[in-house]
Amino acid sequence: MHIIPDRLKRNLAAGSFTRGVLTLTTGTTIAQVIPFLVAPILSRIYKPEDFGGLALYLSLASLLSVIATAQYANAVTLPEKDEEAIQVAGLAILFSLGISGVVLLIVSGCNAPLTLLLKHPEISIWLYLIPGTTFLTGLSQTLNYWFNRHRYYADLAKGRVVQSIFTAAANVIAGFSGFGVAGLILSSFIGQGIATGYLVWQFWGRDRTLMRRIRPDQMVVILRKYQDFPKFSGPQIFLDNLRNSSVILLISSYFNPAILGYYSFTLKIIQTPLSFIGASVFQVFYQTIAEAYHSKQAIWPLGKKLLSHLTLISLPPLLILLMAAPPLFPLFFGPEWTAAGSYAQILAPWLLIGFIASPLSTIPIVLRQQKAFFFVGLTNNLLLPASVLISSQITHNISIVLWAISLIGSLYLIAALIWIRTISIKSDQLQTHGYGANA
Repeated sequence: MHIIPDRLKRNLAAGSFTRGVLTLTTGTTIAQVIPFLVAPILSRIYKPEDFGGLALYLSLASLLSVIATAQYANAVTLPEKDEEAIQVAGLAILFSLGISGVVLLIVSGCNAPLTLLLKHPEISIWLYLIPGTTFLTGLSQTLNYWFNRHRYYADLAKGRVVQSIFTAAANVIAGFSGFGVAGLILSSFIGQGIATGYLVWQFWGRDRTLMRRIRPDQMVVILRKYQDFPKFSGPQIFLDNLRNSSVILLISSYFNPAILGYYSFTLKIIQTPLSFIGASVFQVFYQTIAEAYHSKQAIWPLGKKLLSHLTLISLPPLLILLMAAPPLFPLFFGPEWTAAGSYAQILAPWLLIGFIASPLSTIPIVLRQQKAFFFVGLTNNLLLPASVLISSQITHNISIVLWAISLIGSLYLIAALIWIRTISIKSDQLQTHGYGANA
């Protein structure tokens, strides 16, 4: 009679995987509801071209921000002791400062060519926000991994709610004030800045004494110990973002700004809830399998269970998007967004498989398989832009281009999941000295 209550108590015990996911997901569910509540307002006070301009800005900002910490932030979770982890965090923040300075020089010297390349002169002046975005991204990434390491899941969830509230409020105010694309860009920057400030405040209140232990000689040791992160994880994630930026730039080159706006708005509407939930699962799963690996426990049973759960979660939204996206989009966002509903219908399989695969991509990092994972990811980074380029040249039909993206992207993700399963099982067999994890 007490089996179920006892099991629930174990699952919800402090520090458990389930409790961590629930804590983050509760906060991030609130955070994701806010953009959905304001999306029907934003779609009526901003033009599709404005969302296209925001997509171009964010494509550049994300491309540069991804190298902000040289990927050392990802290593904050791995050390067994805080004395080493704080050196990793300090190194990541130091890289963020240096790289942001370099980005400022690039933006200052290349503003005119960049504006010409983007074909959107309205965002020229706002490119100077990219160095700030780069630093904020590096700092927030580092603090996110630090909070994840210490299971400060409630603070992470609150940070996302704070960002969502301030971004949404700024978007609405700027939209009604007639700021156009500038309003969307400024709102994104303001929301990120306030959320990062909140994390800094929480860190300062809890762990600032550890900062006294940061030593330059130890940071040099860390630089070498975790060199696979900038060598392999860094280039891979940079190429991942370059792939996404290339797709946006190619669509911008072959099609009009409104089509780019429809495409970016579609991604925003679908990816916002997926990214919030996925990020929660990603962070908790990363910490869980890192601990399992250190304890010489099997990893794939955890991965297999997560794969099953995420697949079940994905099925209802997939069916809704496949069957009803075209009529739902104009109903909620206005008649001007009918095309975005058709785009959502086409892209849904790719985006939802990506949601399933994202947390499991932490397994190669924990297993120190960054080099192999780099070449696995390189395949997708070459295929996806190539599919957009070729399909755009053969036919000037955005639907065919989107079908090419969805099909090739989905096939790649399935192949990547099979590879992750293979290396996990091999690692489990080595970890347990001959005991193979069940496939």
